[in-house]
Amino acid sequence: MKPTCKLDYSKYMGGVDMTDQQLESLLVIRKAYKWHKKLFFRLLMQSFLSAHKLYQLNGGKNDFLKYLHDVVTQLLTYSQRLSATAKSLDGIARLTGRTYFPSKRAY
Repeated sequence: MKPTCKLDYSKYMGGVDMTDQQLESLLVIRKAYKWHKKLFFRLLMQSFLSAHKLYQLNGGKNDFLKYLHDVVTQLLTYSQRLSATAKSLDGIARLTGRTYFPSKRAY
């Protein structure tokens, strides 16, 4: 004998509870963060969880934590490659086309 409010809650909120339960086990959102950082990390984690669900529907076998680790690793390596390319181009571009070098003045 369950109350009708409990039955209604279980009927309509099943997916939301599962998402909350899965995201609460990963302590990403800290108490010291401002509200906008908490909101950002919550939305980021929910998007990762949704992407993981799609990944599993397409035949992926990794659990959420392993999937998250792989995605973050790929993002970091991609950003490091971009920054290395930008640094090598920036070193050349900084020294050409500007007036950093001394030149003779005409009096």
